[in-house]
Amino acid sequence: MHEEELYTSLQWDNPTSDSSQKCFPSTKISGTWCAVMLIFCMGLLATSIFLGIKASSYNPCPHNWIQNGESCYFVFESWKIWHSAKEDCLKKRSNLLQIDSKEEMNFISSSLQKVKPSSDYWVGLSQDQATGWWFWHDDSSPLPELLPKKKAESMSPQTISQLCGYLTHNSLYATSCTSWKYFICEKKALRSSV
Repeated sequence: MHEEELYTSLQWDNPTSDSSQKCFPSTKISGTWCAVMLIFCMGLLATSIFLGIKASSYNPCPHNWIQNGESCYFVFESWKIWHSAKEDCLKKRSNLLQIDSKEEMNFISSSLQKVKPSSDYWVGLSQDQATGWWFWHDDSSPLPELLPKKKAESMSPQTISQLCGYLTHNSLYATSCTSWKYFICEKKALRSSV
């Protein structure tokens, strides 16, 4: 008989008449829990919207830099000697422009037509004084068709300490690194993580 009394004292699945206690027996816990869940859901919604906007406005290059493929370019419209131009690029976490293909040369030249079409721009190309060989900033050699075409006519061998490369009219030329020119920096484009 003891078992019968125990069974009857348990109330299995007896619905309550109060509709506010459908999920939880205590209204205090239910109200607090619902408020927390509402705030959590609103936070998730706001985060989703923010990330969606951020992903749609993602730019792999810094503001005012030009992208082509995996590179970003910035044209400086201030005159510098080659070594100062190189330092300014390093401050921007970039290097002086390194042209690795004729296609890249064409892209850069066509972009410069929109900025200052008849100007000279330092690139990251310099000549080793001992060997006379040309090297980019990463110590690689330029393609044969991208070697500087000629030295400036006004240079005499006695006044030149080192030769550096510059870009003008879709070709590379050489002149003294102490000449004043505009310059172009290049950095790798960021990859999207979204």
